[in-house]
Amino acid sequence: MRIHDVLRRAAADAVGWTAEGRDIRFAEMDERSDRIACGLLRRGIRRGDRIAVNGRTTPGWLAVYFTAAKIGAVVVGLSVRYREHEFAHLLRDSGARLVVTEPSGDDVDFLALLADLRERLPHLESVVSFAADGTLPELESEPVEGGLLDGAGKAVTGDDPVMIIYTSGTTGLPKGATLTHRGQLAAATAQAEHLRLGPGDVLPVTVPLNHVSGITCCVLAALAGGPGAVLRRGYRR
Repeated sequence: MRIHDVLRRAAADAVGWTAEGRDIRFAEMDERSDRIACGLLRRGIRRGDRIAVNGRTTPGWLAVYFTAAKIGAVVVGLSVRYREHEFAHLLRDSGARLVVTEPSGDDVDFLALLADLRERLPHLESVVSFAADGTLPELESEPVEGGLLDGAGKAVTGDDPVMIIYTSGTTGLPKGATLTHRGQLAAATAQAEHLRLGPGDVLPVTVPLNHVSGITCCVLAALAGGPGAVLRRGYRR
């Protein structure tokens, strides 16, 4: 089983996520990630390539995640709390070819920071920014090419890596833990069963998606268990 199979198996007309007062149906997320996938394939991103994502808990972040799953790319989770030395280590260690990022946050110009890092990281080929409305105009503005997408998707297996999540680095530099489609879905299904999630439930997602608590224990658990999920971009104490 692959992650995008679970997304496509979900009831197309059902609401999968609610964010900033708007309902997002499974079909909408599936169609959007198809467009982004074709945009990435046109840029030369292929199975096994690393795509880093720097953003808050938003539908755009999830769209990139499902996109990577469809073409066999691997998401590298970044955090908007990171600063230059943390971005540099994770991008260098993972060998990411592309970064998708929010343009700024908490008085940090992420585009300027990443432009500077590109000069020092030859494998980092490009940086793509979310627009103000959360879309990715550079990647999802052109129509879907069915043959291009189908060809890439057929090569993806359940044992392929889908995400690299970095440890906190309490005893040294953070280390990347590679998660497969099959492994993430197994953990998410176990979480859904443990929480007894089912249709009619609503799961709030307030934690970052670059760690297992957000993407596996919340988003994928909700997808496996059947409840809707409410995405909170962030919170303040």
